[in-house]
Amino acid sequence: MSGVAEPRSVRNMFMEAEQYSMPLMERVRLDTLVTVVDCTTFRTYMKSASLANTDESPELYYRTEAERKEREMKDDEPSTLLDMLYDEEPGYRGGVCDLLVEQTEIADIVLLNKIDIANEELEATKEIISAFNPRAKVIATSFGRVESLDVIVGACNGRGVSVDGVVDEHKDYVMAADTSNCSDPECTDPTHSHDHSHSHSEGESASSPRDDAPHSHSHEHSHSEECDEPGCTDTSHSHSHSHSLDEGSHAGIGSFVYRSRRPFHPERLVDVLRLLPVVRGVPDPSGSQGRDDLASDETTRVFNSILRSKGFAWTADSNIKALYWSHAGSSFEMQCLGR
Repeated sequence: MSGVAEPRSVRNMFMEAEQYSMPLMERVRLDTLVTVVDCTTFRTYMKSASLANTDESPELYYRTEAERKEREMKDDEPSTLLDMLYDEEPGYRGGVCDLLVEQTEIADIVLLNKIDIANEELEATKEIISAFNPRAKVIATSFGRVESLDVIVGACNGRGVSVDGVVDEHKDYVMAADTSNCSDPECTDPTHSHDHSHSHSEGESASSPRDDAPHSHSHEHSHSEECDEPGCTDTSHSHSHSHSLDEGSHAGIGSFVYRSRRPFHPERLVDVLRLLPVVRGVPDPSGSQGRDDLASDETTRVFNSILRSKGFAWTADSNIKALYWSHAGSSFEMQCLGR
């Protein structure tokens, strides 16, 4: 994928075609998703607050101003089959940062292009890409050239992200984060937890740059007090707290997992979400408790350092909605995925 291609939409189209047994699927299949990343501009665009449409980000659609004018002069009637498939307004509906994250995460192979002129941006971009998509194979290129097409074409044999869904992706990311935070150098068991967990949270994962990296620290504490969750009588599970943070890399990108059986308080959650450095999807302040005391200098610094956070959540005002939390750069969205 490159430009404004939307890998999630492409994958969904193929999945729907399979579901409806379209005859075309007897001849074609979606096998391997490849994303090309411009190392010289990736980090700049990750900080962008612009929408990924022709008005705010025309450089994503047109190579030159002349090309833009030429396309605008063309007849509005669709001229290709691909154009006819899209009956909506042209342009990606989200922000530039959302588009970059989607293209990076929904990929089996990522080509880090323009390494010949990337200089110091190369290592920083590579670390961010690896944090966003620990499953992808990363290949450094110049002018998009690879040694052989065999490393790309049909590389996944139909067993990559083309057959995954949101839940599958989430499980893979959580496992990767758990494994990366394990403090035991000899541990290779992916089945047990190496998580950064709390008893008062819901499944979340995040990636953020660390100003003090390389750095590592860990501490643990447990409480034997009785569970304070209303109605909880299960003595077989643990309500202990454990913290584990092992971060050290060239760009200082760290990941952690946040878990809990207890739901979020909806109004308190809004107060916390408003600390994120986002300009789209900011929760309405009328739904919060107005906790201005939360915005300390240290808290603001920590939240401003978060590049990506996502996961499943539930709030105390509803026990039947499965919410999906997605924050990327300057955008935030929480939507109901099911009941």
